[in-house]
Amino acid sequence: MSMGSSHRELGKPLISKMAKDLKMTPKKFSDYVVCNYSYDDYVAYLKDNDNI
Repeated sequence: MSMGSSHRELGKPLISKMAKDLKMTPKKFSDYVVCNYSYDDYVAYLKDNDNI
């Protein structure tokens, strides 16, 4: 995952760690980072998975 030409790409291990910290799958985290996934969607996801 990269967010522009002047930024380094994040590797899969770091993406997986950040996703785990947010209680998301790596796919859901990637969607969230590229703004395909709103804050409300994230809260609903957490509720659906009994995380809050």
